[in-house]
Amino acid sequence: MIAVVVLFMGTVAGWVPAAVISGFKPIEVTRGTFRRKTKNVYSKILITLQYAITIILLGCTVIITQQIRFMQSSDKGFNPENLIVCSYHPHMISRDATPLINKIKNIPGVVDAMQCAEYPMKRVANNSRFKDKDGVDHTHTLFYVDSSFISVLGMKIKSINTHNPDGYWINETAAKQLGIDEDAVVYNGADGYSFAIRGVLKDFNYTDFTSPIGAVEMRPLPKTVPPRDIIIKISGENRAATLSRIRDEYNKMAGGDIFDGQFMTDLIASYYKTQTRLSNLLGLLSFIAIVISSMGMLAMSIYFTRQRARDMAVRKVFGATPHGVLGLLMGGFLKLVGVAFVISVPIIYLLMQEWLSGYVYRIRLTPVPFLIAGGIVLVIAVLTVVGHSVKVAVSNPVDSLKAE
Repeated sequence: MIAVVVLFMGTVAGWVPAAVISGFKPIEVTRGTFRRKTKNVYSKILITLQYAITIILLGCTVIITQQIRFMQSSDKGFNPENLIVCSYHPHMISRDATPLINKIKNIPGVVDAMQCAEYPMKRVANNSRFKDKDGVDHTHTLFYVDSSFISVLGMKIKSINTHNPDGYWINETAAKQLGIDEDAVVYNGADGYSFAIRGVLKDFNYTDFTSPIGAVEMRPLPKTVPPRDIIIKISGENRAATLSRIRDEYNKMAGGDIFDGQFMTDLIASYYKTQTRLSNLLGLLSFIAIVISSMGMLAMSIYFTRQRARDMAVRKVFGATPHGVLGLLMGGFLKLVGVAFVISVPIIYLLMQEWLSGYVYRIRLTPVPFLIAGGIVLVIAVLTVVGHSVKVAVSNPVDSLKAE
């Protein structure tokens, strides 16, 4: 692939100059207009292309960064802050996790601790499949939890039934699919499938934003079944020290260094590593494109201002002000940025619409990222060419005409 690209670039780089030279008119070479025409045309095309690429990279970087921030900071239906999640190993500790839970609760900085099998944002989850009375198939994601699961994760309760302390919690999506009222106490499906209802929870994200929120059942963790996970809520102070003490206590009871705890916020961030890498890569490419474009614009501004020195001198002799001359010089350069912006906007829109379509929950494309990208390039273009343009605008026209 690299060899093909190199061959293509070499062919184009050789063919374009050859085509231009072979089509020249001798009289233009004699007058010197051929050199100015070719430099003007191809320089403008290349600079416009460079700035278009820069705007595209910047625009995509801004939009991807916005989507990542949206996914990490949006309301997930639970509070992941200051939560530590870790696996439980009953074969090395005990089938009953209660002694370990109690020791962890006594550690300074620990607010609460609980045991469960599955939790939001864990990549592996159990499912329950059944039919309702109309024969419609349903699939519920299962969470086996203890009584403090909801409070530890800060989930929002929509309704609660105090008569069924051992019933199942379901989320709003499950209640809607099953046609259950908020005050329902039991669900009866086909083939004798039924369960008592403890209450209805507000919907929460239990996977990343590429999947929609599905139906959820939360069942009490059976006392005869050991948990697979432990969730620990800590205070916001000295988090690292608290995590270290939890690790020591866990490994002490396990008789080995097997603690794999991590903050849930870090777990959530790991879901978006690919997107973060892509954003960082585009940011680096944008910086490189800005440097290359600035160098090209600087070279072109030096060339153009020298080429138009006599023209500007004549204008000043006939009454043109330095501000007017500066406007003429800057206008030519800024038009290239405008053309690049017009070219870039639809490309950014199409690329990002396709990329965002992979997320069920996503940001809306607004003019802001496009204006940010265009504004950055505009500022860079102005800073690049303003020095030489000002020099020509304020120079003595007599000096320019003498040099000509």
